[in-house]
Amino acid sequence: MENVVMTTFAVESEAYEAFTALKNKAVNDDYTLIAAAIVKNEGGRIVVQDSFDTGATFNNDTLKGGLIGAVVGILGGPIGVLLGGAAGLMIGNDMDVSDAVDNSSVLEYVSGNLGQNQVAVISLVQESNESAFDAAFAGYRVTFMRWDATEIAKEVEHAAAVQKQMAKEARKRLREARRAARQG
Repeated sequence: MENVVMTTFAVESEAYEAFTALKNKAVNDDYTLIAAAIVKNEGGRIVVQDSFDTGATFNNDTLKGGLIGAVVGILGGPIGVLLGGAAGLMIGNDMDVSDAVDNSSVLEYVSGNLGQNQVAVISLVQESNESAFDAAFAGYRVTFMRWDATEIAKEVEHAAAVQKQMAKEARKRLREARRAARQG
């Protein structure tokens, strides 16, 4: 099964250590790491610190392409900023955080739960045994979240379409404002 796994670190330097270790041991009997990115919340924006793609292939053809790159691209763009604000409000309204986590998408979860200056590794993993991939982070203080990669691919496709529509609307409004300024 292909999963998108977000591993959030309590200590920033440990995230970079673990990320380097993942690069060096991307494949074993229980999992194949397809791609990964290390991201950091800098001033409310999700910024990619480093990333890699192992070139491994998927079992599921719908997942081909840079899924992790697309996820972090959307997180770093205007939709990620909007989701971060919305998720933060949702969690702040006396809602049980575990309920928020259970009901949220990867985009909402990362935007709303990666704290200021906090670092996470987002990985696309083909795994037969989830605990084997988790064991790669043994010795670090981490939390894990997993999502089915097929669902994330659909979510990313939808978010990209929304982002494209937002850009189209922004260009339209800008043209209208320029036209009004010339006429007035």
